[in-house]
Amino acid sequence: MAVTAFGYESGQAVTFYQGRGTIEPWLRHRRIGRPTQLTVDHLLASSAIPLLFAPVMLDQEYF
Repeated sequence: MAVTAFGYESGQAVTFYQGRGTIEPWLRHRRIGRPTQLTVDHLLASSAIPLLFAPVMLDQEYF
């Protein structure tokens, strides 16, 4: 399972993913993949819209 959120400071789309197997983290132009234990905060970060839904702090960055 994966969710993607936009990092306000880095300007990158970050895909947080959780799953079985050996999915390697990735780094591409303005896109990165990070393995993690997904939580409700990850879902909230992926739906954050300025002025409508507040940003969420994950891994030292607002999404």
